[in-house]
Amino acid sequence: MHLPSGIIIGYATIIAALLTLVRLYFKKYRNNAQFVFHFIGSLACAILIFLIGGWAYLSFYLKWAFAAFYIAVFIFTVQKRNHSGAGGKGIGSWQYILFRSLFTAAIIFLVFGYFKGNDFSGKAVDLKFPFRKGKYYVMQGGANRVVNPAHRNYSVDQYGYAMDISKLYSFENRADGIMPSNVKDYAIYGDTVLSPSDGKVILVMDTVHTNIPGYFNIRNVHGNHVIIQAKGYRVFLAHFIKKHVFVKEGQVIKAGQPIGIAGNSGFSAEPHLHINVLKDYDLNPDEYKSDDKNKETTRPNHTYDDYRYTGTSSPFTFDGEYYIMNDIISR
Repeated sequence: MHLPSGIIIGYATIIAALLTLVRLYFKKYRNNAQFVFHFIGSLACAILIFLIGGWAYLSFYLKWAFAAFYIAVFIFTVQKRNHSGAGGKGIGSWQYILFRSLFTAAIIFLVFGYFKGNDFSGKAVDLKFPFRKGKYYVMQGGANRVVNPAHRNYSVDQYGYAMDISKLYSFENRADGIMPSNVKDYAIYGDTVLSPSDGKVILVMDTVHTNIPGYFNIRNVHGNHVIIQAKGYRVFLAHFIKKHVFVKEGQVIKAGQPIGIAGNSGFSAEPHLHINVLKDYDLNPDEYKSDDKNKETTRPNHTYDDYRYTGTSSPFTFDGEYYIMNDIISR
């Protein structure tokens, strides 16, 4: 399966940012009331782009450049309004007012959704950050669909609090290009993954080939992965490089111990680390077979028809901090 997600997200961010700036500056406003009405929607769009835009596909520095340009364009637009004199009356037709109001309400809903991405019920499991040194960012992760869309749209129960992590170069871009075809051009590829907790390794998969960026392995979706049984929870880590998992099933490990090399195997369009914490899991094959819930659970194929893959996704923190989409983690 081929989907150049990086190209789509990267260019969509550029286009959305430019359209927001151009629309604010060049639109002709008949009066101050119409300007204010339009500006509320424009500001909501700018905030949403700033918060969830695919800045890592370009550079996180451009996020701040966009904010600076938006403020400048707003000032110039206000000055232009002050010199333009009075215009027509009214904001516009009822159709325009209705459409613009609904559009603005939808954008504001998404903005509030982003900030609500930190809200979760219950107590989070605290993990050690799984990388040693560098600057990383959260591709997606959090407590709702705004900040964690792919995981929650597939299954809130299985992946609701899962997180995808990538690494940034010094220019705060995650790859040498918007979506290069060489996996080695991605900052995280080849990085050593550390165990986020003490525990026992209960499952290892280490035979899945590396994807060309933009292509997905829809059969072996987890790629090369490790499941660690900790005290009261399991930690699932995925998308390692083939034959580059350092631990074995049954091995007892400590937090901070190297367990593998980050790669691009499985249902992964580009190199990253997928991590998930699971609770309320089955403890053995007999419990798995007798659990009616497993008969209703959708699994990619029979490979994952195993009690070790069971459990409900649960919130987790790294060293006491809860992270969501586009958060930067420096070590």
